[in-house]
Amino acid sequence: MYIHIYGAGTTADRIQDCCHTRRLRERNAVKAATWYKIILPAAKEWSLVINFIRWGDRLQFNNHHPMFPTLFTTLWDTTCIRIQEPRNWAVARYTCNGHYDFPCYLVLLGITFTGMLVFYSGLHRSTAYDSHIFQDTGHLHPQHHFEMNIGDVHFRNCSNFATPPVKPTGGHHSPADLVFMQYLQLVRSRIETLNTVFKRHGMFKKGAIFRGHVVNLAVFVKITAHGTAVELRERQQLRGPRHTGFGWWAHF
Repeated sequence: MYIHIYGAGTTADRIQDCCHTRRLRERNAVKAATWYKIILPAAKEWSLVINFIRWGDRLQFNNHHPMFPTLFTTLWDTTCIRIQEPRNWAVARYTCNGHYDFPCYLVLLGITFTGMLVFYSGLHRSTAYDSHIFQDTGHLHPQHHFEMNIGDVHFRNCSNFATPPVKPTGGHHSPADLVFMQYLQLVRSRIETLNTVFKRHGMFKKGAIFRGHVVNLAVFVKITAHGTAVELRERQQLRGPRHTGFGWWAHF
């Protein structure tokens, strides 16, 4: 609840108003002391053991696309979490990135062709390159040596990645490059849908700026990521997959 309404005048009183139920009608139902002494510590403890993201789901037999029927399993991207400009210079130098034009941290996300979240890692400094984040977290997402991935141009330094072709200096893309680029962009648009679900909470919406301790932010982001994975699975069971799978065979 705190994550969802953050930025809309969120205070302990605001949370208290949202928590009123038939069993909780009395005034000051959720006090600041309760928030800082019970709820926040419980959230921190929960974030240490929460485990709703299933890396193994990338190998499900329907996780294919007509243009990538074998070998390819995961689509990768990073998304930014905007924060207030740090007062500490040592922290600020790792969070201020000219690419985003505002202080932020990065989160690495991996999804399947069916739109299921299968990997999350963060918080990462915004000055880090996407390919370096992927390589530095390799021990968290072990893959077969012949397994393939899809990402944007920032992942072109990683092995086993299909990325948009780079236009040669002073030249033009070949017709084959343009067709392949359209294939990639069509598939990569699916991770933008995931970003919308992940960042639709008040704390992460466009224009929202987190003000607080980075440890608390890491807790909120992790809980949100795992909650998003659960939400996507529940939605798939109730309404069907957001993106229809293709085929029913092994990747390798």
